Amino acid sequence: MTARVATFRTLDALRGVAALWVVMAHSCAPFLATADPRFLRWPIYAFSARGQLGVVLFFLISGYCIMATAYGALASGKTLQRWAYERIRRICPPYITSCLLILGAAEGLSFAQAHNVIAHINHPYLFDGNARFWVANVLLVQTELHEPFINFVSWS
Repeated sequence: MTARVATFRTLDALRGVAALWVVMAHSCAPFLATADPRFLRWPIYAFSARGQLGVVLFFLISGYCIMATAYGALASGKTLQRWAYERIRRICPPYITSCLLILGAAEGLSFAQAHNVIAHINHPYLFDGNARFWVANVLLVQTELHEPFINFVSWS
């Protein structure tokens, strides 16, 4: 008989709320930075303005969930390498897809601006093509290598 870690649906729900809170905070950040302070009396804006708490909550719950799955995998006889492989296989495809969508959007924006389809805006073009930038973004070590993120907000 193999050991199994219980699934806590409440934690999954809280992690979902925290993830939505983070997305909402990222989406509202430009508006909140320039908005009239009176808007902060509205619950939706007040909630969005405290999005950093959603980040903390999400990472706290995710850390527990990661350790619970690692424990469950080890208790069921899986090796640490097998658990890591399965985790990477589950995370990398959506991350790579997200990066490709952002690159496509950036190229589309650049093309439209170059052909005067839309007005030029002040979005820096960060994709300079050096190998360090691409390695850092593919391996998710942008912070450690001091490289910009391809999809900082959209990956949230």
